[in-house]
Amino acid sequence: MTIRPYQPGDDDIWCALRSALWPEGSPDEHTTEMRALLARPERWVVLFSTDRVGAITGFVEASMTVDPARLPEVPAIRIEGWYVGSELRRQGIGRRLVAAAAAWGQERGARVLLSDAEIDNAVSLAAHAALGFEETGRIVLLRRSLD
Repeated sequence: MTIRPYQPGDDDIWCALRSALWPEGSPDEHTTEMRALLARPERWVVLFSTDRVGAITGFVEASMTVDPARLPEVPAIRIEGWYVGSELRRQGIGRRLVAAAAAWGQERGARVLLSDAEIDNAVSLAAHAALGFEETGRIVLLRRSLD
């Protein structure tokens, strides 16, 4: 298994993996977001895991950020999306993807690795805990119609 950065030609499988992770998004929405990430290489990294024959098996998207509310003046890297197909999980692929993203961030001055997960996603919370993430808080999203 190899971890490598995005290459031209990865778009179709990347979009398919994003659709598996975020099924509420349409292919057009994913493609628009993908283009936006690729347009900011100083801020974003997209990494893929590949098997022995080079087939993509997972991905991570991460961004450099500053979170003034929680980490004033501390540069951080945030895992924005992380996915490995269910049939390939628990083999260390996700761990290697996250480690590669963390290394990319450290090379750019990040001192903290951030991520988030849906509050009811026990699989994601367990995966994060296994990688050493600590829960720092929970939020409730609220909405009010203006109609």
